Amino acid sequence: MTLVETRPGDEVIIGTTKAGRGAARRLWDLGLLPGTKVKNVASHPFRGPILLKVGECTVAVGRNLASRIHVTK
Repeated sequence: MTLVETRPGDEVIIGTTKAGRGAARRLWDLGLLPGTKVKNVASHPFRGPILLKVGECTVAVGRNLASRIHVTK
């Protein structure tokens, strides 16, 4: 399952990512590393970003990038 398939309120663990070097760097900067627990706070309509709670921070991830992040529940 990918991050795009999660719903608001779901808590998941980041698994593998299929991202290029630039996207992988962005994920690293946001703290979205394999094994990290995140919570989907909001999923905006019309292909808008997904808001994630990572630790004490809330970050926005675009759907294109989120579709390349595999997660487990």
